[in-house]
Amino acid sequence: MIKVLYLLAITLLVISCEKIEPIKSTNNSWNNVSTWNIETIWTWKVDSKKEWIDLNDNAWINLEEESEITKRFDLISEKYPNHSDLMWSIQYEQFVEYVYSVFEKYKKIWWKEWDAINNYIYEKLIPKVVINNYVLNWRITEEESELVIQSIKRKDFNTLEDKKLLTEKFKIYFEEKKFNPFVKSLNTKWLNKQEKTNLVLQDKTWIFYQILSNRYDWNKIWIWYKPADMEAELTKYLDSKLTYVLWTIWVSETELEKAIYEKYKINTIELLAKDIFSDYNNIVKKYNLEWKIPLDRAYRDDEINDIFVDRATVDKYVDNLSSWQTISFLKDVENLRLKMYLLSYLWRNRTDLDEKQWLWSSKARAKFIDEKYGDWVQNIFRLSRYIPWEEVKIDLNWNSNL
Repeated sequence: MIKVLYLLAITLLVISCEKIEPIKSTNNSWNNVSTWNIETIWTWKVDSKKEWIDLNDNAWINLEEESEITKRFDLISEKYPNHSDLMWSIQYEQFVEYVYSVFEKYKKIWWKEWDAINNYIYEKLIPKVVINNYVLNWRITEEESELVIQSIKRKDFNTLEDKKLLTEKFKIYFEEKKFNPFVKSLNTKWLNKQEKTNLVLQDKTWIFYQILSNRYDWNKIWIWYKPADMEAELTKYLDSKLTYVLWTIWVSETELEKAIYEKYKINTIELLAKDIFSDYNNIVKKYNLEWKIPLDRAYRDDEINDIFVDRATVDKYVDNLSSWQTISFLKDVENLRLKMYLLSYLWRNRTDLDEKQWLWSSKARAKFIDEKYGDWVQNIFRLSRYIPWEEVKIDLNWNSNL
């Protein structure tokens, strides 16, 4: 019998956490690492069940570029055993460009076929080549392995240190350009308690939006994949900023939560999630989105690269999605977006939820809203973060002192 030895848990995301476990042979010698084979990959669901996927199973897909992708990565990984050197190398960048050229090739084929092929490359082949060359050979850490996998998926060449530096620079940008001016603009001296609470929940200019939207503006610096601990740290940082604003205007968290529930006529986050899902269904039906955005999965990163390029590209995409009912469409997705922020906030003190379900996990939040269609809800939310009156990309070079 084969004895299972858990070696690693590797997080695989679009907005999700996925873990990879090699299977060890009956020989218990640690010298036999080279004989191990990757057999399964499993992903966390909200109910903590495991969904097993065989990485070596390509079903009916006969990908002619698979051997070339495998061979190229084998050669590069031999030359660059260190993850940072790999991601900074010209050869690696050329390899990622080649993978994306394969994506582009199959996008030109009848959509059902290329979707299956590209999903195979994305979900199975990319993790497999990284695992075979790095994880099974004990050459880089679990965190670094996931950085490489996500780097290929997202065409992202930032190392972990790069991401940390970008995050610190973003915090400076946020505080100097957005947070400090916003706090100075608050003039609530003559407002009563109810008026102050309403100010927090005011649409578009509300305090919730001004603070928590920066969790997603962080993505707009093209930082791409962030490890879970980095996401958690930034979320806690923004939550502390929100707490500071509430303290400044003398509104308690208890008062605020009560106002939220009264505003939407609910009393639990489960009901708020149900309300969000109802909004999603109305948007799908109203704009006939079934054939316009991915169904039952999140956007792949090659798709994100195609859509969220610049203002003109996003605007054209929104026009097509809405069948040119752009103003109405943006109002509907904005309403859904604001409720998503509220759900994240109200979620923060739920001690009955597993760590993997905390508010900084957009994947877990989507599944909390609906197990089957949560990714589609998340796709609409992702799109809402690039609505016309916001920047598509944030320029961290706005101040020469940064």
